[in-house]
Amino acid sequence: MSVILTDKPAGITSRKWDDKVARTLGLKKTGHVGTLDPMATGLQIVLSGRTTRLLQFFLDGKKTYKAQVTFGFSTDTWDREGEILERCQSYPELTDVLETLKSFDGVLIQTPPPYSAVKVEGKPLYYWTRKGIAKEAPPREVFVESITEISYSPPDLEFSISCSKGTYIRSIADQLGKKLGCPSHLSALRRTAIHPFELKELDTENEIHHKILSPFEALSLIYPTVECEEQDVAKIRNGIRPYLGQISAKGIFLICYESILIAVAETTTADEYRLRTVYTR
Repeated sequence: MSVILTDKPAGITSRKWDDKVARTLGLKKTGHVGTLDPMATGLQIVLSGRTTRLLQFFLDGKKTYKAQVTFGFSTDTWDREGEILERCQSYPELTDVLETLKSFDGVLIQTPPPYSAVKVEGKPLYYWTRKGIAKEAPPREVFVESITEISYSPPDLEFSISCSKGTYIRSIADQLGKKLGCPSHLSALRRTAIHPFELKELDTENEIHHKILSPFEALSLIYPTVECEEQDVAKIRNGIRPYLGQISAKGIFLICYESILIAVAETTTADEYRLRTVYTR
């Protein structure tokens, strides 16, 4: 029952990677934070056992990626694995690329790619697309905090991007080419962080590069904590809310005892709260 930071390789789905991590590390039930496409690599947070009940509390973290966009042709999946749709013979100039990249800073309204797992009428969007049935998911608001470390060697553009959850880098790759008048697609993607967790923290000595954290170690990097008394532990685990005094935290916080996670809670007033998830090991 732990939180495992892992480095997913290319050529495998996030679900199958969960299964491989579970087999290698001797885990039972697993789930993951933030699905990566098979072609993508990088940080995938795997939760095991009862820790999977805490998955919702890891979902809001900002994500950082290293991306490569290739100009010259677009595809129906908006990445290198799709069927080619359009081609162009010349590539945009660096000055135009840099100026156009600025248009992706800040708030964006994105339409999910036709080959994506977003549900439409109860089915993933890719289900309808593969059947040749045109469906479109509702546009969503996302936020791009920064685009840095830009390197351009035509036809390939590389950059680092930090963005909110739900941001499709494939969409940015496709739209970039459209704005510049030269079809493009996402040719490589590596997730380097799901903040505050970073890929560089992993132990690379093992077959599966990973780092194991306790639920408290992981969540205390995200949320404030409130220490309870020993006699309160059993009460909380039975759904009873003991008085914790004035709670300085606003919103979600952790209730712990001697660095052991007891529950995830949420404030309602300065000294009132509700239990969101009671955690038992």
